[in-house]
Amino acid sequence: MGWLFYGDRHITSYADEKADIARICTNMHDIMEQRPIQMSKVGSTWYVAVKSTPKNGHQFDRKTYVLDEDGSYVFAAVFLTKYDDGCFGYKDMDETMGPAVAKAPLSLLSKLSDLVDPECYAHRWRADCRSWAEIPRYDVGDIIKLAKPIALSDGSTVETVECTTYRRGSRNMRCYRDVKTKTLCRLSKRCFVGSVLVKNAKAAATSVLDEFYGRGLDAAVQP
Repeated sequence: MGWLFYGDRHITSYADEKADIARICTNMHDIMEQRPIQMSKVGSTWYVAVKSTPKNGHQFDRKTYVLDEDGSYVFAAVFLTKYDDGCFGYKDMDETMGPAVAKAPLSLLSKLSDLVDPECYAHRWRADCRSWAEIPRYDVGDIIKLAKPIALSDGSTVETVECTTYRRGSRNMRCYRDVKTKTLCRLSKRCFVGSVLVKNAKAAATSVLDEFYGRGLDAAVQP
């Protein structure tokens, strides 16, 4: 399915987007009903856990999802979004279609029904989401060794970096400093797959404070 844009510019905020996507995911029919049970936005993409419940004796097939006792199941819907000249647009799909974007949070994945086929698109998509969630997030001051050298746009490579920030207007933007050359660079989250924390900034700060207060205590008890 392609992109659908609204031309009246009535959607202008996070709350507007959430309400409209919840509306799209809510359907009432004679034989079934669907409703969102969790929604999460990561970047410009919405991830929705949608519960489908049969009505009036209708039964869903058991080819894709393991059904609950009441015959219902929960699947993941994915909505790519963007604005074009102020008009909100989206492209929707579900996990069985093999979406390229796979950053749904673990809390949403936990709501989804089990899959019948371990080789299906949805299984691989969920695995990609879990792999994304397992990538470490580092704090400012941490020193990290990457799983392999990363090539930068100037032709150089980095392998061990320190997490830091730089100022852009009124915001602090995250970046990384090459430990060897002191060069600043921007690295995407995927660069940290398999990375290792070499030095923990918080632990180092705690050690320094312990030493400082320890010296103060020693000085206080000296005759």
